Amino acid sequence: MLTTRFGDTYSTAYVLPLAMVEDDIARVRSPQVQQVANADGAFDFNGASAWPIAAGTVKKRAIVTAATWQAVDVTLDALHAATIAPGEQRLWAEMRDGSKRWAWAKCLSIHAPDKVGQPFHCPIELEFTLREGLWYAETAKTQTQAGAATIALVNSGDVRVPVSVSVTANATATTAYAVGAPGRGWSFAGTLAGTKTLIVDAAAYVATNNALNCFSSLSITDRAAFWFYLEPGSNSVTITFTGGNPTAVLAWNEVYL
Repeated sequence: MLTTRFGDTYSTAYVLPLAMVEDDIARVRSPQVQQVANADGAFDFNGASAWPIAAGTVKKRAIVTAATWQAVDVTLDALHAATIAPGEQRLWAEMRDGSKRWAWAKCLSIHAPDKVGQPFHCPIELEFTLREGLWYAETAKTQTQAGAATIALVNSGDVRVPVSVSVTANATATTAYAVGAPGRGWSFAGTLAGTKTLIVDAAAYVATNNALNCFSSLSITDRAAFWFYLEPGSNSVTITFTGGNPTAVLAWNEVYL
């Protein structure tokens, strides 16, 4: 994996220097341990759990080159303006298979050591902090399901991910709809009029019926977690409803460490 761009969208993001590039991408766990007096080892407050994930860091080293020293300075000025000057943006990385991932990142520092005699180039080092320590797939996965069913949804990422569900009624109104898996899920009890859409977005904590808030019509299995999420691997998901024959589109972005 190699970081290549910094900006809101891949197509418009600033292209980072890639000459003689080297990336140091750290994934770390937060050490929540404490030494116990007169005892070996330490007490781990997280127990056997792999959570929580700590913030991540990316250090990028490369060479800025140009035909003249003036052009080198122009390139360095553009680098400063596009990385350390703005706030948090998406840091884009390209995988060896051609796919892309991104992470929320902020540039913390730029080092550009210069010395007399080097021929029209300047080594640079960028350091980014990733507050979540997570990398998101560029595009969401989707599954369309008409009516009721028990289906297998696969999360190929490394961590649990929230799922957005968009339910559209057919010509007949739907009066109840539920999506669930063991230990999590939500159910809607109300009237979804014919051809109208119910959206329950577990990532944004949004629930709308025909574009109007409908939190009062929603029951959540576990309010301490995402309303509905997929664990890494295969998930058995059950969909039930009353009235009509609605169609749902389930969408999620896989997330990687």
